Amino acid sequence: MAVVYSGRRGAKRTFATAAAEQLLAGKEVRAFHDQVVSPTLADNAAEMVIGLWRSGQGGIWHCAGASIVSRVEFCRALARKLRADERLVVPVPMSAVKLPAPRPARCGLEVTRIRRLLGPSVPLELDEALDRFVAERAA
Repeated sequence: MAVVYSGRRGAKRTFATAAAEQLLAGKEVRAFHDQVVSPTLADNAAEMVIGLWRSGQGGIWHCAGASIVSRVEFCRALARKLRADERLVVPVPMSAVKLPAPRPARCGLEVTRIRRLLGPSVPLELDEALDRFVAERAA
């Protein structure tokens, strides 16, 4: 699952933006420790889709962030980028939250194919994606 997020003004509120707001306010963020995802910065996803379109390639491609992490790992990395207290990230199991529909636990997407096509730096690793996210929020 490519958990898409953006720090741009007017962008849809997402798990990442909500977590950032909570962390900056010194409030706890409950995050799943038992679900892994591919956090994907929206601008980076667009870069990959445009690059794929320009290449003329067809088929099914994963245009997602290069890192596969739990939501807890994502929030802790975000806390570090925001210089917030990582201890505010509270690990919870998916079973502790009433979700509108079942969610898979292993949702990370393999980006080797898109990386081969567009270059190793195109699907962003989490660290660089979060740097961009923080910059977008500050703009």
